[in-house]
Parts: sequence; structure tokens; C-alpha cells
Amino acid sequence: MDLHITPNAAARFPEGHDLYILTSNDGSNQFSSAAGCCMIGERFLITPIDEPLDPYNELVSSNQFTFFTSTYDQMFLTGHLILDVHPTSGTLILKNESGYLDTNLLLEASPQLKQMNV
Repeated sequence: MDLHITPNAAARFPEGHDLYILTSNDGSNQFSSAAGCCMIGERFLITPIDEPLDPYNELVSSNQFTFFTSTYDQMFLTGHLILDVHPTSGTLILKNESGYLDTNLLLEASPQLKQMNV
């Protein structure tokens, strides 16, 4: 897996951050803003981090910035990933050679840890 970030998408990243997590936005982790499991593998988010943290210890090869993901997320993030800006909606899109993975990827400006109910 590798991630290519287009110049238009890179321009949206917050200043002052070089480390990021690419993860599911399906309610399965402490960064997710979603509350349900019906979105498994269909919504993703990128959030800046200050240092690597578990379980996000899988390095994602990228042309810009440093990204980590989890073993769990690797099930959904396969192939050659491209992060771009949709030409008409202006949203961030994540795609691979199979097509769109997310047409409205959430890019956080700062780390957004959520309280997990265990």
C-alpha cells in the first residue's frame, strides 16, 4: 500500500504537522466521529499526531508527510491510494485502482481523541 497526495489535497493539510494517522471513520477507534458500524470500510479520516501511537504502527509509504495506519485498517486500504480533491464537490476523496473508497474523507486540523465506550 502506498498513498499519493495530489497538490490540491496537500494544500488542505494543517500547517505545523508532519505525522498523521489514516484510519477508518466507522466508530471502531478513538479518532472516529461516526457512531455506527454500518460504515465499515466506507469512511476514513486523517488526523495529525505528535508521535506514533498504538495500534497505528503500520507505516504508509507516501509522497508527502508521514502516515501510519493500523493492521485493522489495512484490510480496507489496499493498493495504490490517491488522496485528491473532488472536481465538483470540493471534498477530499480517497481512491485506489478499484475506485472510490471515500468521497468525503475527514481531515482533522488537530488530534481529536474520542472517548471510547468499552
